[in-house]
Amino acid sequence: MSAYAQRLKKTIAITAMTGAAAYIINGKTLHSWGSIGIGDKPAPIIAQKILNSYPKKIKWQRCNILIVDEVSMMNAPLFELLEEVARLVRQNEKPFGGIQVVLLGDFYQLPPVGKTEQEQKFCFESPVWTNVIEKTVILREIMRQKDPVFQKILQEVRIGEPSMETIEILMSRVGIEPDISSGIVPTLLSSKKSDVEKMNQREFRKLTGLDIIQYDAIYEIVGERKKAMKEEEMKIWIDIIDKDNNYEKSIQITEKAQVMLLKNIDQENGLVNGSRGIVIGFENDLPVVRFMNGATQTIGYAEYSYEISQVSTIVAKQIPLSLAWCTTIHKSQGQSLDSIKMNIGSNIFEYGQTYVALSRARTLEHLYIEEF
Repeated sequence: MSAYAQRLKKTIAITAMTGAAAYIINGKTLHSWGSIGIGDKPAPIIAQKILNSYPKKIKWQRCNILIVDEVSMMNAPLFELLEEVARLVRQNEKPFGGIQVVLLGDFYQLPPVGKTEQEQKFCFESPVWTNVIEKTVILREIMRQKDPVFQKILQEVRIGEPSMETIEILMSRVGIEPDISSGIVPTLLSSKKSDVEKMNQREFRKLTGLDIIQYDAIYEIVGERKKAMKEEEMKIWIDIIDKDNNYEKSIQITEKAQVMLLKNIDQENGLVNGSRGIVIGFENDLPVVRFMNGATQTIGYAEYSYEISQVSTIVAKQIPLSLAWCTTIHKSQGQSLDSIKMNIGSNIFEYGQTYVALSRARTLEHLYIEEF
């Protein structure tokens, strides 16, 4: 699409709702590109701040096409906020200030997270939606799973209409013990964040008598603002870049720890976001991980950046790993996991949780179910 836009001499912005999704499509997070912070201020205030900054203003005013990936994570209030900001900054009363908006996502996945009922509404539930979106295209080809049987299962679960055949196949995965001869155990997908933290720490503490190395994110301002940045302002930018990306702010790692890769580091060799592995040692104080596909890699620091202005950027450096005995279904959204175990029985409490959990697996062979 970028090449198509270039031929038409259109300026295109490629964004996504999360840092992980933005990385995959070589774009920026929507919050970063739009310079809206965490989106908690009224549209006129955000718009005026953008208008007061030439680089931010020009970015909005020159944009012809705005692409947003993983749009199911966008709630109705944020959609309305962006639409109003676009009109105010561009001084154009057309929907989104005349920008062509292309939204991609699966609304059968988890609804947006929010404190209020309004914040939990999908963006398409906003009354503004029909003014902005003129055409809907349904993509039918599944890319993550290649097995037609598994594809059929996911399609049926996705719309809440599983056939008896699908139910029987899923039931057949209940109670099967995984092959852990490689030392890598399936990641348990949980519906609750508190359960994830407890399990990861409990399993980590079992690895006694081994050296533990703690990795803390390192932050740096690059550009003209470096010397003038005050400590309080620095804390604000650190908070923004932390929320904008999916690295762990601080992580302790030891040998035999179950870990998950949080960034694509070698796609040709299958080392991508969601790849599962086990720490087998350290090299120059960096963790050495043997992955499920047999590849062994020393994991160095990855860089994550957030543009403060046209001449300044905040950069965070961190080891792109997380403990992986357990993770939340919500955090796994957008990932492909090598081997997963899940409880999709009484623990499920939200629309789309079962579908998202099941669809994180690449194959039925590496899908293990505790309760269905």
